[in-house]
Amino acid sequence: MPIAQDLVEQLQVHKLIYAVRTDNILLVQKLSEKGVKNLVNYNDPQNGLTALIAAITQNNTNMIKCLLELAAHPDVIDFSGRTALMHAAECGHTTILRLLRDADANPTIQDFEGKDAVYYCFTKATEHHKTCLKMLLEMGANVNNRTQNGVPNLVHVCNDSVEYEDFCMTLIQAGADVQLIDEKTQRTPLHNACLSGSTKVVRKLLHAQADPNALDNKKSTPAHEAAKGGHFQIIRILSGFGAKFDVYDTLGNNPIHYAVMSNADTVIRFLGQRGCNPKKPNFEGLSPKQIANQYRNRDVQRNLRIAERGYHEMTANLAIDEFLDWRIKLYDYIYENFECIEKQFEEFDLVEPKSGIILKDNFKKVLNNENFLSFLKPYNIKDLCEIHDKNRDEIDYRTFLTGTKYLPKSYVMATHTKKKKKKNA
Repeated sequence: MPIAQDLVEQLQVHKLIYAVRTDNILLVQKLSEKGVKNLVNYNDPQNGLTALIAAITQNNTNMIKCLLELAAHPDVIDFSGRTALMHAAECGHTTILRLLRDADANPTIQDFEGKDAVYYCFTKATEHHKTCLKMLLEMGANVNNRTQNGVPNLVHVCNDSVEYEDFCMTLIQAGADVQLIDEKTQRTPLHNACLSGSTKVVRKLLHAQADPNALDNKKSTPAHEAAKGGHFQIIRILSGFGAKFDVYDTLGNNPIHYAVMSNADTVIRFLGQRGCNPKKPNFEGLSPKQIANQYRNRDVQRNLRIAERGYHEMTANLAIDEFLDWRIKLYDYIYENFECIEKQFEEFDLVEPKSGIILKDNFKKVLNNENFLSFLKPYNIKDLCEIHDKNRDEIDYRTFLTGTKYLPKSYVMATHTKKKKKKNA
């Protein structure tokens, strides 16, 4: 990073950058060939610009080609430690990024804040920025880069998982470590995705082995974050992956406290049924009901009463070491992984069209092959077989998948979806 020092160098670098900005290729060539040695890679002492970075900010591909032919180095940095590649990624200049790739630009360099070129792809959620991200990863960018503040790229972009959904998915598919955390806050990508609200990203993170019960430095779980945003579908997905809901953060709040604050009626009812205590006061002595009174929301108060009934029904016969009835854990897992499990059952259903009936031994085989269902005891599976016995040694797997024979109707997902009101004729 040569910086123009004496007056001659300063005058020439100013003139070079001016020539770049005015698209004067002949003057650029003349200065580079007859001026100060290696002038094309000098930094402007006032703003740190190089000729190459100046051309990138103007999206001038012809000038960039010229500068590269004149031995402009793609990895020379400005006064922030940023390379040409970072500036191209920030602007979403895909054509320029290809030119820099062909010039062997290094995608792993970090600026003085620890940000790499991948980080700068998150400036805007455009198709161009998305393409830049994919190209950088193909060039060998570090998918797990973290800034000087200890924030991994995936944790950062999941802060806005809805707008940057495709960016999150690309990082995960490229092998980003979903267990990495923000070193300061201890937040995971899942925490941020649950708060910002992308069901697609949350599901992808969980399938990549993200911990649904991870705690940040405030003892907040992903469920707390989803409840803050009132995101019912995310709460439901978390339940399908074994999330525990009766967990308390440093303020003494469980997810229902936050669901009340966010006026999330369906979330309140669901959490109560799934073992989250709707009566527990927080460290300020406020129960969810008292918080609802502060907000003067009658609908929330009504849903809290429903949650209380569901909580007491569900927890009445639980063993001390259990946090959720096995039937609910089974149902939520089946609901979330319906297509996959149905396909496994259909492999044993040899009739065309499919009859919905398979042998009992094959039914047991499918359940036993699901690692998540290891909590099922032999007598649980025996009960399921008896309930869904169609004929001797045959099981009605389609009815099993609905959950309606082993679980009370109030616990199935249909009861948590809003019914459309009939219009009067």
